[in-house]
Amino acid sequence: MLNLINYDESGVIIALPAKIDISNYEAFGEELKTLRREHPDGTATLDMEELVYMSSSGIRVLVELVKNESAKPGSSIELYHTSRKMQVNFMGVRDVMESIRGGMLADMDPKVTEKFLSMRPDDSTASWALRSRKMKPS
Repeated sequence: MLNLINYDESGVIIALPAKIDISNYEAFGEELKTLRREHPDGTATLDMEELVYMSSSGIRVLVELVKNESAKPGSSIELYHTSRKMQVNFMGVRDVMESIRGGMLADMDPKVTEKFLSMRPDDSTASWALRSRKMKPS
């Protein structure tokens, strides 16, 4: 599915397939993790030249990758050859992730979590973070 284009001490370049959706997002995620384990240093550049569609499942894989990479000193993710449509999709994801501090607001203090869950036991902490995002002006 993924094509390793190049790797050296500065990082790795990975070409994405034309379509990432519910049928292949798990394989996409596993291959991406494997390539990063094999080539962990530097920048992971994701070449999206062939990509025409990515479902929310695929975007979730990329968000997880960004979170993991941001925790590693000297690592980063770059998107290359993104279409205008994909740029718009990723800007929306970026805006939400930045507003909930990369998911940190969804990982609340246990005492705060307990209080929220006592009020609305069926809601997740992530939903509280997103609800908070909706209430704040852009």
